[in-house]
Amino acid sequence: MWLCFGVEYFRASILKATWLICIILQVYILRALVKLVEDHHNFKWWWGTLLVLGMFVTSLGASISQHLCFTLCQKVAMKIRSTVSMAVYNKLLNVQLASLVGTDSGFMLNLVTNDTQKLLDAATFFNFVWFALVELITVSVLAIIEIGVSAVPGVIVAFLTQPLQFWMARFGARLRMKAIKYTDSRVNMMREVINGIRVIKYNGWIAPFLEKIADLRRNEISRIKRASFFRAASSAIRDSVTPLSSVASFGTYLAIHNGHFMSPSQAFTILALFSIFVRTFSIATVGFQAAGEAVIAMLRLRKLINMHTLEKNTSEDNEVCKVFPEKVIMVNNCSFSWEPREKEKINVKGSGRVYVETQNNDEENSDSIKELDQSSSELFELENNVTLKNISFSVEKGKLVSIYGPVGSGKSSLLLGMLGEMQCLIGEYFIQRDIAYVPQQPWILNATVKENIVFMSPFDPERYRITVSACALEKDISDFAGGHDAEIGDRGINLSGGQKARISLARACYSSAAVVFLDDPLAAVDVPTAKHLIEHVFCGILRGRTTVLVTHNKMALEVCDHVYYMDKGRLREDVRVNRELPTDTICTDQVHSPVVEHLDDTDNNSELKGSNVDESRTSTPVFRKATGRSTVEEDRVAGNIQASALIAYAKASGGLFFVSFVIFIFLLAQAVRVMFDYWLRVWTDQRYHLRQWMYFVAFASFAIGATLLALSRALLYTVSAITAAKNMHGKMAHRVLRSPQLFFDQNVTGRILNRFSKDQALVDEILPITAQQFFEYMIASLGSLIFVGVLIPWFLLAFPPFLFVFFYLQRRYVVVSRELKRLEAISRSPIYAHFTQTLQRMRLVLLRRWQGFKSRPGLDASEFPKMGASTLRGRGISSVRAYGMQSKMHDIFLSFIDANHRSYILFVHMSRWVGVRLDFATCICVTLASLLVVIMRNSISVGLAGVVIVQSLQLTGFIQYSVRQAAEVENYFTSVERINAYSNLPTEAKPDTSPGIIEKDWPSRGDIEFVNYTMSYRVDLPPILNEVSFKINAKEKIGILGRTGVGKSSLVAALFRMVENEKCTGDIIIDSVNIKSIGLDDLRKRLSIIPQDPILFQGSLRFNLDPFEAYSDVEINEALERAHLTGKIQSLEAGLQSAIVQNGENFSVGQRQLICLARSLLRRSRIIVMDEATAAVDGETDAIIQSTIRSSFEECTMLTIAHRIDTVIDCDRVLILAQGGRIAEFDSPHRLLSSNPEGIFASMVRQTGPAVAQKLQKAAEDAERKRIERKNIAE
Repeated sequence: MWLCFGVEYFRASILKATWLICIILQVYILRALVKLVEDHHNFKWWWGTLLVLGMFVTSLGASISQHLCFTLCQKVAMKIRSTVSMAVYNKLLNVQLASLVGTDSGFMLNLVTNDTQKLLDAATFFNFVWFALVELITVSVLAIIEIGVSAVPGVIVAFLTQPLQFWMARFGARLRMKAIKYTDSRVNMMREVINGIRVIKYNGWIAPFLEKIADLRRNEISRIKRASFFRAASSAIRDSVTPLSSVASFGTYLAIHNGHFMSPSQAFTILALFSIFVRTFSIATVGFQAAGEAVIAMLRLRKLINMHTLEKNTSEDNEVCKVFPEKVIMVNNCSFSWEPREKEKINVKGSGRVYVETQNNDEENSDSIKELDQSSSELFELENNVTLKNISFSVEKGKLVSIYGPVGSGKSSLLLGMLGEMQCLIGEYFIQRDIAYVPQQPWILNATVKENIVFMSPFDPERYRITVSACALEKDISDFAGGHDAEIGDRGINLSGGQKARISLARACYSSAAVVFLDDPLAAVDVPTAKHLIEHVFCGILRGRTTVLVTHNKMALEVCDHVYYMDKGRLREDVRVNRELPTDTICTDQVHSPVVEHLDDTDNNSELKGSNVDESRTSTPVFRKATGRSTVEEDRVAGNIQASALIAYAKASGGLFFVSFVIFIFLLAQAVRVMFDYWLRVWTDQRYHLRQWMYFVAFASFAIGATLLALSRALLYTVSAITAAKNMHGKMAHRVLRSPQLFFDQNVTGRILNRFSKDQALVDEILPITAQQFFEYMIASLGSLIFVGVLIPWFLLAFPPFLFVFFYLQRRYVVVSRELKRLEAISRSPIYAHFTQTLQRMRLVLLRRWQGFKSRPGLDASEFPKMGASTLRGRGISSVRAYGMQSKMHDIFLSFIDANHRSYILFVHMSRWVGVRLDFATCICVTLASLLVVIMRNSISVGLAGVVIVQSLQLTGFIQYSVRQAAEVENYFTSVERINAYSNLPTEAKPDTSPGIIEKDWPSRGDIEFVNYTMSYRVDLPPILNEVSFKINAKEKIGILGRTGVGKSSLVAALFRMVENEKCTGDIIIDSVNIKSIGLDDLRKRLSIIPQDPILFQGSLRFNLDPFEAYSDVEINEALERAHLTGKIQSLEAGLQSAIVQNGENFSVGQRQLICLARSLLRRSRIIVMDEATAAVDGETDAIIQSTIRSSFEECTMLTIAHRIDTVIDCDRVLILAQGGRIAEFDSPHRLLSSNPEGIFASMVRQTGPAVAQKLQKAAEDAERKRIERKNIAE
């Protein structure tokens, strides 16, 4: 820091030294004025005038130098914060994926929210901390010169406070370090809750998650409270330095001089010198605390900075390129691992062969590979450290190469290994050209459709049109009201899975990358769309580019130039397209069972188009048929602080009575402090003709009383502030989690997290400190003014103009600074949102214009958890490293930082603007007090003159600081407003049911009836369901089909009461009870849903299955056994108490889906909903789920939103939804096929092709026959 900003800090030191000189000159001018009153008979006008002018000049000089020093330090601090923020972001853009094991996004987000703020505070007060020692030494030497060794005890007291405050700051910092861990966990938990809120609401889990958040908050706030107590004690010590030092020196003087007291000029000079300690420690105390916090922040930053980054080494690769010019990709005998090992340097020989020399023999571990049950989108884990063994293959320019194999064989790991995200233990690999990488889990920006596809590349209208057409996005985009400029919600929340996949694919197609890595992009689309993509993308727009495709799709494999087969981490064979492919590893589901999607019911005979299909719909169509924006602007309250926020804060602080009592203690403490100074006047004037030791005892009593009251007010206020922070967070968390789903659809995650991170941090720590200082300095300033006015009534003549200037400047400043602070707070949200987006789905890695890159050893294996690639995949950096957009994303982040700093620097200059003007008015008051002392020298006592000037000198700095702190309180109260706004969000219906409405075992049958039900997601949107009426009998199995946006998922949302507004009309009846009369938690806990995206939360496995702890371990293990998870759970050392990492990434997608199945088995609900539950899993997991459903849910009513026709072909009835949210067909599959051959369902079956249609027809007949047999048996 000194190397970068040493010149600025040196200039600030000169200004600080100037301030000290002016302050010391004021003391000696005070001494001269007291002597002038003592010897008023020999008064000289020129000397009196010179002293008055000197007091004005020194007061003004101290003010200007102090403000200039602060301005310079704050500018340097701003530069440091921006530098650190950019360093964190740049590190995040380039950090090696494996290095992020053990961290979470809460930790990362706090680095750029709270930790950088700590560094800014420390950098601001850096000069004031070390210069405090200079001031202490200087004042001590002057005091000793003034009264000799009698000053030593007072000096010792002052010196002892420095290490004491340092110790308190250090101990408080340790407590804050512990608190920050809980802060990280709480913020991360909130992020998980916000991202998984739909699942939480569907399961009726709001209460246990609120309790989990409350537990983390209790641990966090208890440590913040203890740290705040140390801060409060430190502030009390600051305020007691002057009284205690004065008592020590004056008592020593009495003892040394046999009961004789010093002269008035000496007494008030010592008091004034020791008063400098208050000013010094007022700033130094804050600096000590900031330094302690900064040490913690730097330790946390060091953890990130020390992480290994992706490295490139082009020299050898250039040599390889010369040897093999036709090769674009070469992988030669490479073994990749997620855990680092030592590796010797790779040598490239002239013959073109690659030789590897290594000291570690890993070959003996080659057979210890363990395959886990994971879906095709998952990376897999191995018992040993090696994931991929002895990989060798090459790709020539312009070729389309495919890699297929069983689930968990390492296909995705190979792509990541070639991208440098894995450790290459032996061998060599290189990639000759630019790379584009499309992961199976797409990364979607909170931006327009066009911006997501173009992704900061130059816009070419023709290229864009071709790309959109090739990726089958034309119809989808036309459905969006904003078209190409329609905004996509945070995390793509208003897109279907297939739409997200095709937009991600379009991004790669639009790019100019010559090498494209595609990780199973066809998994989320149906057969017509897959055919379209194969024809227009793989064989079209990507023809001529080198493409590596991971897929299970047989149609895609048939068009590839080369097909590689991977099994258990090895490329075992190279299968050419003219040879028969092993059918056991090819996913035929997509051929046999297309996604059931169709045109609307007026176009039944039309050929299905790729753009008209429904691919794994999981989101809410928030912006369809409405505006192009899916998110709302962040609220910003203009004008004065709202009274409602003040009242809410006071109530949260412990009530109005307690707040009034705390303010009374503040007033009492200041009154005693003023009496301490006044008693010195009494003592020096000998007004009561007491013995010297009696004066001293009273003097010491006032000093001790002032100290105890200063400590009391600080502790009481701390209790009040911490109570407010605790209560406001609890209320906000409750309201946010109880808010309707629409709130989360319209507000990006970063915006919501900003309230729980930055705003809450301000209310926890910054606001209490600022408000306490405001009360202390404002009461001290008013006390001094009133005191001087009482002693010298003529001084009251200055009150009206002074108060006018005071309030005029205060109001002007507050209005502007408050708005600047609000703008600064709002300008932070894009920083956090951008940072959060960058953290999403770390797996999308694209390194552009890298001629070559290699992973190398360097991580400490002992610190690397035994986790596989799936643990790392969900960590985020999205597609920033994809397409080599690090620099552009860096520029965007920098623009957000600049926008934030523009507001901040204006606020800094505004603070100094008002500070200088208020100090000037204060200088007039001090000068006036000095002038009155000179004029009234014959009629006032020496003691009165001394105490008046001492009190007036305290006004310099105190008034302007109290005014600025008042504005700061208002500014920081914007965070209270923002939290209070979230604390008053409209909530869903009541969670509990009134007694007597439902029985304990409701629903006991499971029949469902929709009666003229209409639903709209917002009052300004057209209905998504339009007067839907149908009845589902108990134990029936219903399949729900339809095209994108017709309302399939909306039926589920309606059943769980996820959407309720004025436009939602009609009734839904379950077991003869209208669900409107049932509490939301009661309703949702009695239904079960198996969602498409299986979401797990950090905590234990048991918590994820049974957060209410309503079931025994035996019952949970039984459910896990029926879900075919017994083997996996038994392999975990902690069993049910095993920890679930962030996003549940230590389980595969298939395993997570089976855990969701176990939830439903455990709940024993009579109504089960499967919302495309098998859309994103492999065939094996799908078979397990279907088998379990048939055996375990036979007595349940089931609603299945289908991804494949064979999933619903054996349902009792199939409900076809048409455009406009109306029912087109509703009957058994057999009757729909036989009695209505021209219908929508029959048309869907025909589209699968003759062979598959025949199999589906037979399956429908078999299912119909079994139903008739069951019915006859039942009768």
